[in-house]
Amino acid sequence: MKFYGYVLLALVSVMAPVALGGDLWKITFMTDAISKFGARCIDGTPAAYYFNPGSGKGSSRWFIWHEGGGWCSSEADCYDRSLHDLGSSKDYPPTIRENTGYFSDDIRVNPMMHDWNKVMIKYCDGGSYAGNNTQYYRDPNNVLVPLHYRGKPILSAVADSLRGIGLMNATEVVISGCSAGGLAVYLHIDWWRLQLPSQAYVVGLADSGYFIDYQTGVGDFVTRMKWTFLNQNVSLGVNHDCVQFYGKTAEPWKCYFAQYTAPFIQTPVFAMQSEYDSWQIVNILDNKSPEVINIYGRNLTALITTNLLLSQTRKNGVFVDSCFHHCYEWGIKILGINQAEAFGRWHNTHRIPPGAKAYYQGAVFPCHDCCAPKNDDYADDADA
Repeated sequence: MKFYGYVLLALVSVMAPVALGGDLWKITFMTDAISKFGARCIDGTPAAYYFNPGSGKGSSRWFIWHEGGGWCSSEADCYDRSLHDLGSSKDYPPTIRENTGYFSDDIRVNPMMHDWNKVMIKYCDGGSYAGNNTQYYRDPNNVLVPLHYRGKPILSAVADSLRGIGLMNATEVVISGCSAGGLAVYLHIDWWRLQLPSQAYVVGLADSGYFIDYQTGVGDFVTRMKWTFLNQNVSLGVNHDCVQFYGKTAEPWKCYFAQYTAPFIQTPVFAMQSEYDSWQIVNILDNKSPEVINIYGRNLTALITTNLLLSQTRKNGVFVDSCFHHCYEWGIKILGINQAEAFGRWHNTHRIPPGAKAYYQGAVFPCHDCCAPKNDDYADDADA
């Protein structure tokens, strides 16, 4: 089974939901970045991002979001990807409308970030914005074509472009993303901190990006991620301290997983994660047994608690729900507090005093009511 098949299976979840309303987001094709940074999509077309300017007090605040969409894990797989939007920008529309969840400009839906500058980085490298390499593949016509894995140069190009439209005046920045883009938050949040002005308060908001090191004979998830790590030359594009640590045991690939890189992250991160993540259950666990799914969920919850919430910084936060979903939930409630409110409270108060904040739904799978906004369970403070 091809890994790209997994990507297609997840497209309903990882492609951003489109809703009417809100201002148009306009695209920037970073054509000059091809020569300046080597930044390009797999097929060689220019990388791109969409931008929606903020207003009022939000004019100095930025929400920078990494689009998700799985990974490619063989040359044939990456070639297939290059023929579509997840590997090529040739069919990107000049404008889009996004006005749901954390993209919303409605203060009732998105109380903290409704009026912020919003950036959507388009995902066209197949490696969670971490690679920097080129391979060659013979297409069906026996033509040797280059496959560009330039995720990290794409991020460099985005940061450079955004500096030209006001990013260096930022007072607050939230680095976010979902799915493979949520993993990108864990991989790149400290790098983003270095690209931003020193006066800016920077945090991460990782949506459904805590993919764990779990391998079955059917899914071969870890094997496929190792291929991407090696062939896209990811080791130079992820957390340096993590790579240095696991390099001692010849396992730098572990730094491509949130559970291993999380303890090395210095910048505060808030994780929104289902313990029964629908993409992971279908594509990694590949098991329909409630008993097995519950074990997987408990393991994921334990890892995110130990390695992220209780990491050395003790400034992180988690919202772990029991809804069977992947990405974009912004209204599930725990103790009457939804994700938007939980993130806002953590963002605005966790610095004084510094400390971790955790919300756990903690229900047994399957939980048919866990996705409902009315659902209440428990929250927990973990003091530094």
